[in-house]
Amino acid sequence: MNKLQKTTHAKFVKRIMLSTALTVAGLAGQADDEPVDYSKYTKPHKWDFSSGLAGWENVSDSGKVGYGDSYMSDTLYGSFKFWRWQKSFRVEPPAFEVVKDTEGFSVLRMQPIKPVIPKNPPDVFGSVIGYLVSPFIDLTFNDDDKLELEIRGDRRSGAYLLYIGGNQKVWLAPKITPASDGYKKWSFDLEGTRTIITEANKFKQTRKARVLVGVWVDAKELVVGQKWSPTEIRNIVTPPLYDAAFVPLKPSDKPEITHLGTSKIQVEWDAGVLESAPTPAGPWSSEKGESPLLLSVDEGMEFYRLRARVGGQ
Repeated sequence: MNKLQKTTHAKFVKRIMLSTALTVAGLAGQADDEPVDYSKYTKPHKWDFSSGLAGWENVSDSGKVGYGDSYMSDTLYGSFKFWRWQKSFRVEPPAFEVVKDTEGFSVLRMQPIKPVIPKNPPDVFGSVIGYLVSPFIDLTFNDDDKLELEIRGDRRSGAYLLYIGGNQKVWLAPKITPASDGYKKWSFDLEGTRTIITEANKFKQTRKARVLVGVWVDAKELVVGQKWSPTEIRNIVTPPLYDAAFVPLKPSDKPEITHLGTSKIQVEWDAGVLESAPTPAGPWSSEKGESPLLLSVDEGMEFYRLRARVGGQ
């Protein structure tokens, strides 16, 4: 590989193997002559759903819906609507699946929910939300990061939530413009200062963020006999994807190996991709998993190091 920034910390330990199923971290372990498309890690990424959800996930968040009588009542703060429930339900949100539209392009379509409310009830209340969560993205490469997508459907294609580092949650205000074929383009400035329910603030740039897309389904859509009009999403563009191999390493960075007093060891690291090899000369391959990594002991010997790419090379 070219231009690799490396920090090596090796310890003689018995040969190890994974004790739990873990996910791949970064692009470690690519063969020297294997071509890698680095553009998705350094430039805005347009998602291709022709082979499936491409790492996006449906998230379950059931909602309460029901039917009954409603009435208005005056309070110190004005007139408000109240309900007398006859019956209520917990309803799972509809999932998004990849389908082909009339032109043959892949789109994400919200699947129908079986109606749960009788036809012609006095009034219906509540809603459920269908969520899509993106893989991790990186907000540190550009100063004008945006989230863009096109939506078609009659539902409230609501606000969109940005996870900053997986913890901070901020509602975003979209700019909506017509696209084509009944779609509307939603654009979100991820480096901007305006949000819907928070005070003006500039997002903290982070290498590891996720985007949550929510689509609201009102209870009236769950009435028997109600025609289902699915919501479709296409042409999603996000900031570059997060890749642990692009996180810069400092001379002090090294894998910390702790023997747990049993047949287990724990390996921890703060940046880069963890690699292991049977000898200091290699061959080196990436460890599957994120820090802290719990491993079981077997026969043999293992060395560890951290690796990071420099300038996307």
